[in-house]
Amino acid sequence: MKPSRKRVKVRAYSSSANLSAGFDTAAVALDAFYDEVEMAYNGSDKINSTVTGMGEVPAENTATIAAREVFERAGTGFGIDVKLIKGIPAGRGLGSSGASAAAGAFAANLMINSRLDLNELVDIAAKAEGAFSGTPHADNVSASLLGGFSFVYSKNPFNAFSIYRNMRFYVAIPDVKISESKTKKARASLGQPVDFAQYVNEKYALIKLVKGVLYGDYADIAAAINEDSYHQKMRAGASLIPFFDEIKAGLISNGADGVCLSGAGPSLLILSSNENFESVIAKIYGKFNISVTVKKTEVAGGVYEII
Repeated sequence: MKPSRKRVKVRAYSSSANLSAGFDTAAVALDAFYDEVEMAYNGSDKINSTVTGMGEVPAENTATIAAREVFERAGTGFGIDVKLIKGIPAGRGLGSSGASAAAGAFAANLMINSRLDLNELVDIAAKAEGAFSGTPHADNVSASLLGGFSFVYSKNPFNAFSIYRNMRFYVAIPDVKISESKTKKARASLGQPVDFAQYVNEKYALIKLVKGVLYGDYADIAAAINEDSYHQKMRAGASLIPFFDEIKAGLISNGADGVCLSGAGPSLLILSSNENFESVIAKIYGKFNISVTVKKTEVAGGVYEII
């Protein structure tokens, strides 16, 4: 069987998941970094993969896993060469594997004349990412696929919707050592009983986030992001995020409107109306002898083809 398209190239942006109270259900696409996937028909029945760019990524990566699943669900199949060009740093809580999965699924779907809809691609990409994180989750992949603020509303299959808002964030990427299988370990830090009041407060915060995005209310979005959520407390308590509470307090007292972990960390997502907030962020991290890279970033659109 031959493809409808013999060669495609796509780009998918980085993302920040959870947004504090929206664990596994909310994320935002960010133009700070991006991955690209080039896919070409090779005339065989094999899927080959190469990876270039930053970080060490196995040949059997989320992009190739997602592409293979697209073909299986569409009832087709043919050999392709997949080139994954990594531009998103891995293991920093910026949706690196999720963006690769999103790009791989989208590119494969283009090669079969877009037979699958976007929500099918969300489900495929979420399960491809699960092969690496240990648990399928759709927050990062839905943001990279759909763009804007994404909200996951079902799990079996995964479904999501997105709302675009033109907003600026800062991403603080600390220079700290991260362990192998960081996301698996971060998820393993969870599982303790949740206080009832905390549980209810997080529901309120999540609805406030949805309302804020829906109506473009900056104050609601900031307040929701700033919620002290269960997963952040557990991960900080497990020493996975050095000095999280102290750094968050310092950022808030110096002009940040909302601060939360970006995904499983160690990066932080920071919302501030202050221009040139990078120096403030660097100064606060410096108090704990942590060097940090700060990126000013805008909300990004979804995955798209590069012509």
